[in-house]
Amino acid sequence: MEEKEQPGRVEQLASDLTEYINLRFKALKLSAVEHLATLLSSGFGVLLFLLLISMTLFFFAVAFILWLGSAIGSYVWALVIVGAFFLLLSIVAFVLRDRVIVNALVRRFCQMFFGSDRFQHDDEDENK
Repeated sequence: MEEKEQPGRVEQLASDLTEYINLRFKALKLSAVEHLATLLSSGFGVLLFLLLISMTLFFFAVAFILWLGSAIGSYVWALVIVGAFFLLLSIVAFVLRDRVIVNALVRRFCQMFFGSDRFQHDDEDENK
């Protein structure tokens, strides 16, 4: 009697395994959609923030150029001074891009996708 039940148990095990694999695949797809939505919403938020900061910086730069131009008597030299400042700021940002921007993005993505700070500890060990 036990021999007759054995094929049924194997078929049930195969059926359960197939169902488990399908459920895991669906869970993986849902997780990917959730992470993609989080990534896109975060990216949109960052882009919006950068746009607002850029506009604000632009208007303050124009106001500073007008003030500096009237203070030194030459708007051309005021433009050159502010342009040189932005060039220097761009060079500093380019030199520090790995340390400030890339590492922060990697840390943020790891926190978003893996939900832990385990990669931050590795980063701190490298800096010592």
